[in-house]
Amino acid sequence: MYKLFLCWRYLRTRYIALVSIVSVMLGVATMIVVNSVMEGFSSEMRERLHGIHADVAFISKVGTGMPDAESHMRRIKEVAGEEIEAMTPTVMAPAILNFRYRGQWITHQIQLIGVAEETQNSVSDFGKYLQHPENRKQLSFVLEEGGYDVIDHQAEGKALPREQMRRAGWVHRREMAAAAVFNRRLGGKNDAEKAETPGGPVNPFARPENVFDPAKDQHSGAVLGMAIASFRSKDGRDNFGILPGDDVQITFPNTTSQPPKGVSDTFTVVDLYESKMSEYDSSIVLVPIERLQTLCGMIDPVTGMASVSSIQIKVKQFQTTDLFTANQRSKLLG
Repeated sequence: MYKLFLCWRYLRTRYIALVSIVSVMLGVATMIVVNSVMEGFSSEMRERLHGIHADVAFISKVGTGMPDAESHMRRIKEVAGEEIEAMTPTVMAPAILNFRYRGQWITHQIQLIGVAEETQNSVSDFGKYLQHPENRKQLSFVLEEGGYDVIDHQAEGKALPREQMRRAGWVHRREMAAAAVFNRRLGGKNDAEKAETPGGPVNPFARPENVFDPAKDQHSGAVLGMAIASFRSKDGRDNFGILPGDDVQITFPNTTSQPPKGVSDTFTVVDLYESKMSEYDSSIVLVPIERLQTLCGMIDPVTGMASVSSIQIKVKQFQTTDLFTANQRSKLLG
């Protein structure tokens, strides 16, 4: 008690000491707040990065990829199986995405990634950023009938509804197919109808009976980043140029030929992902790995063995230090 009395008396008579104590207190409090904010930012950044990428990537430096991914994954398990939780093969290629919006063709540069839908969610948190609840449980490249999120499921607090997403899926696809049929008939009969006209000439180019029907069929599925498919208006609402159910054209190089030749194919958008990181949401498109391997010529026509660009690895306890020791790396590299 006597010590406290002396301290109090000393501080009341010498204000410079009191100011010094308050300054130290404010400095310490500032450091605590800054460290807490930066630690939270770092944790959020790591979580977002893991949303797309795995902990470790075993990458081929050759443009044609590395053949027989299963044998490589078995070898990795032999070397570091105790540290590994899951693995999945991927194929990556730079690409150009094209789609029509209000009568205009929009071109977008993307990073095209072929993934295995059975194992992709096991190596990253990618699934939780998708807009359909079933795809968040298990990724699928099959278009859903409906049920896509109208309210951002990641939003904290009140979020503006995305009204266009109410009809996303097969509902939207059937609407677009019906509109396309109406426009064709408005402009004139199609080839198949002309071929069936009594007394008219037989058209050898008439569509066969098993023609692709966009109201019933879909192309290979694709998952697009939210920033590719949408833009935000002045009132803060998301407006969509692409919805699940729309078709897009993707052009990419066939790296097995020299020089590489451009390959184009049509894909059906089956879902959108939103990691909240614009670098990924505006550039990455995921498609089935088997389809991309076929189009890129990464399947040996004789043996049927497919090549991959990388093997994504998720470890049980991720650390910033090397996952593999020098001895383990030498075993992997032979």
